[in-house]
Amino acid sequence: EMLALDSIERGRKFTEILHRAVSVGGLDDRSRADVAAACARACLKGTKTTQWGSYNGSGSPSPRLRFPRKAAYFTLIAAEAMSRCKSVDAGQRASNLYVAASHLYSRTGNEEDSLTKYGWATLRASALQGLSCQPSDKPVAEEATE
Repeated sequence: EMLALDSIERGRKFTEILHRAVSVGGLDDRSRADVAAACARACLKGTKTTQWGSYNGSGSPSPRLRFPRKAAYFTLIAAEAMSRCKSVDAGQRASNLYVAASHLYSRTGNEEDSLTKYGWATLRASALQGLSCQPSDKPVAEEATE
């Protein structure tokens, strides 16, 4: 039980640091999008669980705590920041990020946790709304609207 509690605390600190990185006030939109995308990748990769003295010698990678919902959240931040950029490729990059966020926020929500479906639905709707407003990718925007 102590290992599980330590892993949970490690995951909390991990995501707290990522939130701080994204919320730095001096970042321009492009930099904020890049930092948020890096945070999303880190959430998908995850952090190692605590394993005191449990080395099995098999050489297999240790289990990791992954945070796909946090990854979706950071992807949405990256998409919104990128949609405010004025560069030539910003519209396409924003569309790609909105698509990634909508995939990370699956259609079915959390099967094991019915209490948080409201928050999930709100964030998925935000991702789809952002995607539907992208002028650079009309077929994807129309599909998101449906």
